[in-house]
Formats: sequence, C-alpha cells, structure tokens
Amino acid sequence: MARMVTVARWVVVLPVLLLACAAGADATTTTMTTVAPREVGWTAGPGPLPVAEAWAAAASLCRNGTRPSARPMLIFVHIFKAAGTTTRTTLREWAADRAGAGYRCRFARARLCGDGFEASTPEKVCAKDGRPRMAGSLDALDVVAGHLRYGSFATPRPTVYVTCLREPLELRVSGLLYKLGTTARANAPIAEVAALATARWRASLERKPRYDNFLKRLGSAPGDVFPDARRRPGRGKARAEPLTAVRAADHATRAIAALESSFAVVGLTERYALFYAQLAALLPGEPPEFWDAELRRRENAGLHSTSAVRSAIDPTTLAAINATLVYERRVYDAAVAVHDRRCAEYLGADACS
Repeated sequence: MARMVTVARWVVVLPVLLLACAAGADATTTTMTTVAPREVGWTAGPGPLPVAEAWAAAASLCRNGTRPSARPMLIFVHIFKAAGTTTRTTLREWAADRAGAGYRCRFARARLCGDGFEASTPEKVCAKDGRPRMAGSLDALDVVAGHLRYGSFATPRPTVYVTCLREPLELRVSGLLYKLGTTARANAPIAEVAALATARWRASLERKPRYDNFLKRLGSAPGDVFPDARRRPGRGKARAEPLTAVRAADHATRAIAALESSFAVVGLTERYALFYAQLAALLPGEPPEFWDAELRRRENAGLHSTSAVRSAIDPTTLAAINATLVYERRVYDAAVAVHDRRCAEYLGADACS
C-alpha cells in the first residue's frame, strides 16, 4: 500500500515526571513534541495492524461511524513490573473521556482468571495462559489492557497494539520485591529486604533458569505453556518444563519481530515521558492537560526503591540473576531501538534526542 502521509505537527510544553516506575524519580520540565495521527488507510480485516496503518487507524478508535468490521480496537500488552498498572489506568480514563456523542468506547481489563475474573464480562476479560478464556469476549470491546500475550490469540477487528518494557535486571529485582508482598516490611532495612529478595530468586532458579517475562508476553504462539509457580502438584495441571535455550531464543526472535512490525508504540519506563508523549500523539481527543496529569499518576508503587535494593544485593548474586536474563535482554535491546525509531518518526528527532 502506498503511504499517503499528511503530517501536522505542533509542540506542547508540559511539566512532566520522568518516572522509573518502581524507583522514584524527580520532577522536571521537558518539551514533548507530538505529531497528529497520519492520514493513511488501514486494513479492514482482523488482527494486528502494521505500524503505519495502526497510527492511521487510531484516529478512528471508538468512532461510531466506522463500519463494524473495520472498527479498530486498541490492546495494551501489560508487561509485569513495567508501568502496566499506571498505563492501564490512563487508558481506562482515556476511554471514559472518549465516549460521548458519536463515540462508544468500551474498556476492559484483562487478567488471570480467578479472584473476581472467573468469567468475562463487559468490564473484564478472563485470561488463561495469556489468552482470553471465552470465545467472543473481545468482540464488543474497543480498548483492552492487561496481561495478555501477543501472538497467542486472534483479535476480531483491526488491532492497534502498544506496550512498555523495562531494563531487565531492574525489572527482575522489582518483580522479586513485588512477590515478597508484605513479607518485606515497609520500614525494614534495605539489607534485610535485599536478603529476602535474594532468597526468593534462589528458590525460583531451578524452576526458571531463564526468565521469561518479555518472552511469553511478546513472543508467544497459540498453545504455548510456560513454567508457572502457581501451578502446584496435585491441582491437576502439570508444570511446564523449564525453558530451554533453543525455545527461549525462538520466543525472543518472535518477540522482536512483533515489536518491529506490529506495535505502534513501544515504551520504555526509563524514558517514561517519551512513552506518554507517543501515546498522546497516537490517541486522539484529549488536551495536553490530560496527558500532563496522567504522566504524574503512579499506581501500584512498591514499598522499597528497586535501585536501592539492587545496590544492596551482592555482585555475585546480581551476576547470577543477570545470567537468567540473556534472552530478555535481547528483546529489550531490540525494544530500545524500536522505541528510538518510532519516537523520531512520530515525535520528531529533536524531541527524542
């Protein structure tokens, strides 16, 4: 398809927070350059849209006048401990504001079945192994955000995909802290918390010699099953075998291809302001003040600074943890490159340098 591109640019100066998402960051002021959605056509069939078509289709998200089969939908793939809860809340608020005269914008959260998500409803999508459990549960939705696995299920309409990643070692430590829950007291010394996190990691090493956060959420295929600590013997569901290097490499390759071809926005928590600037450029209808306020939102914050705990873990243990992240880092490095290209193309090189 020939790319007929009409670009209107404007510059918005907003006070923003550069968040590291699990470790606090200082308030600052930056310039966000946003670019209007590109006026090109898009494929009317179901499934992920190529990047340029996704940016074009985003202008018609939730618009009633779009014929049903071509009506685009948005899916945010929530990466564990990578600003997912905050971004999901922002998208829910965007969808609520988008609804109105001429628009119908149905939002749903997707998460593991159970704890109130036993069945899909208009506001909830029950997911099993990263896939909607009930056929047709996405059909009436316009915006879905949650722990879904790209590539493991079909979407009913043209789909705009977005996601956000985080530096793998920082993410892994944050994940260890999250799983400690209330075990690590809010006022506990950092050394004590680091020791608890180290013990948690060592307990998981035999089951997961290769960490698979990006791999399973971005590089899955229908029927894939990954090791899961929640599947305990005696519950009728055998644990998957630990991920082999060959299989991990295959998932990494698929994840990188998906980021390259099918994700309109690939955010990085380390460059959070630019992630939200790209969302502001992609999604129509909200004034700069909305995105300014949402960028200041911080949901599901941890009790402890990830960076502080990471610095308290001994170097030998950190090196061992890092060794489990070889394929995660391969995906992350590709995501950084994709982020930089998308940012320069849709916000302008000056805004992204």
